[in-house]
Amino acid sequence: MRKSASRTVATMLSAIGSASGLVDAAGFGTTVEIIPTNPRYLEPVYARIDSPISECLYGAQATMTDNVIDISYRMLPELCMYTYDVELGRLPAGDYKVTVRRDSSDCVAATAEFTVAPALQSEAYPGTVPAVNCSDLWWNPSDSGRGISIIQGPTNVLVAVWFIYDQTGRPVWYTLGPGQWNRTDYYSAYSGPIYRTTVPVPC
Repeated sequence: MRKSASRTVATMLSAIGSASGLVDAAGFGTTVEIIPTNPRYLEPVYARIDSPISECLYGAQATMTDNVIDISYRMLPELCMYTYDVELGRLPAGDYKVTVRRDSSDCVAATAEFTVAPALQSEAYPGTVPAVNCSDLWWNPSDSGRGISIIQGPTNVLVAVWFIYDQTGRPVWYTLGPGQWNRTDYYSAYSGPIYRTTVPVPC
């Protein structure tokens, strides 16, 4: 009777894992989930590894051959109750497979497959989707203390912070909130709300 109940529970867990996209390849109780579930072109992708409570994961390394990403990790036989995220990188559009192994062994503990959607493209010239990603910290070396930090997400929404000094020498920050790309006569332009932040004057 116990054996039958155990098999039923195991079957239920296996069905739940298959339905949620989490695959335990070797019966180790280890699963891997792709974050985000439906990544876009050049969006950061992570593999979230969930291991048995009796294992603590560390020292993971990821290698890639063709479209297969192999993750090898180490573990300590201790009580742990957390998931372990491994960054896979920013990937071009296509189909990928992830394999998870322990201590560089040949036995695969878990697998996952995912698809990276292609980049958005403008339908008309000059377009509303930029051809490059502007994310970076921009400044002029000859103009110390001034610059702009730009973060361009996978949907091409910009968040930017412009840090300068006003006429009295006080530092001022201008923050560009989420907006949209617009077409002009000859180029694409981004517009959004701008907020001004200043440092309070000391008492």
